[in-house]
Amino acid sequence: MYSKWSKFLLLIFLGLIGVAVVLEVGLRILGANHPVLYQTDPVLGYRLEPDQGVTFFGNAISINRHGVRDERDFDSRLPDTTRILVLGDSVTWGGVRLSQRDLFTSVLERELGDAEVINAGINGYSVWRMTALYREYLRGLQPDVIVLYLIPGDFHRAAVVDLVRTSPAFPLKKPAFALSSALASARIVLAAKLDWDWLQPERPDKPRDTLAAEDRVRQNIEAITQFARELSEDQRLLVVVSPFSDHSKNPPLPLSVNEAMDDAGIEILNLKDEDLRAPDNFADHIHLSTQGHARVGRTLAEYLRSTERKEN
Repeated sequence: MYSKWSKFLLLIFLGLIGVAVVLEVGLRILGANHPVLYQTDPVLGYRLEPDQGVTFFGNAISINRHGVRDERDFDSRLPDTTRILVLGDSVTWGGVRLSQRDLFTSVLERELGDAEVINAGINGYSVWRMTALYREYLRGLQPDVIVLYLIPGDFHRAAVVDLVRTSPAFPLKKPAFALSSALASARIVLAAKLDWDWLQPERPDKPRDTLAAEDRVRQNIEAITQFARELSEDQRLLVVVSPFSDHSKNPPLPLSVNEAMDDAGIEILNLKDEDLRAPDNFADHIHLSTQGHARVGRTLAEYLRSTERKEN
C-alpha cells in the first residue's frame, strides 16, 4: 500500500516538473525571461538601460542609445521636419504589452505627417525627474517642441526615488526563470486591473526625501518653471495633463499648477473632455488603452496644428 502511494505521488511530482519545464521553455521563447531592463542613476535614481531590444510576449520593444523607446537613433534630422520630444511617466511609456505603433506618441507622429515624435516616458517618474532626464541625457536631441505629458499624481511624487532591489516592474537584471517572471508580471497586471492593493508586490523603490506632500507639489511645479527658463527662445514647451478616470486613487490636479503656469506664461493643455475620459479609453484607473492612446494622439495633433496656424 505504501509503495503504491509513493509511486503515485512520485508520478504527480514528475508530472508537475514536466509541466513546469514545458512552461519555462515556452515562456522563454515568448521572451518572459528577457524584460526591458532599468539601470540605477546617480541623478535620476534610475532610467531605462540604453541600447536594448527585446521581444516580450511577441511585442518588440526597442530602447535606443539615448535610453528612450524608439529604434531610431536620431543622429540626423530630416529636412522640414519638426522634432517633438515627449517627456512623461508610465502613461507615456505605455508598458510592455502595447505595441510602439499604438502609443499616442506614434499616433501623433502619423497624424502630423511632418514631425518625428520621440517617446521619452519612464515608469514612475516625477515632473522633476522628467526635466532632469532632458538636462542630463536628451538635450543633444535638440527638439523643436518639448511636451511634458503629466498625470496629477506626478506632482505628488518625490523628486527622486532609488531602486533598492530588482523587481518585475523595474528589473535591473534578467530573471533566472521565465515562469517566475511571468507569474510576477501577471500579479502586477491583475492587481492594477482589479484594483486589489493586497496583490501588489512590495515596492522596490525608496524616496530620497521626506518632504511633506505640499512641498513635493511645489518642488515639481518649480521644476517646470525652471525648465522653461533653460530652453532656447525657438523651443516650444507644452504641458499636457493626461485624461484620467474618476477613481479614488487619482488625486485632482493641484490648483497651484494652473496658477503657476499662467504666471510663468507656460502653455498648458488639460485633456479633460468627457470623450477622452470615457471608460474604454483606460486599461486601468489611469493608464490608457489602445483606443485611449489613439484618441489622445489625434487630439494632440489637432491641437498642435491649430495652435501652429494661430502662431503663423
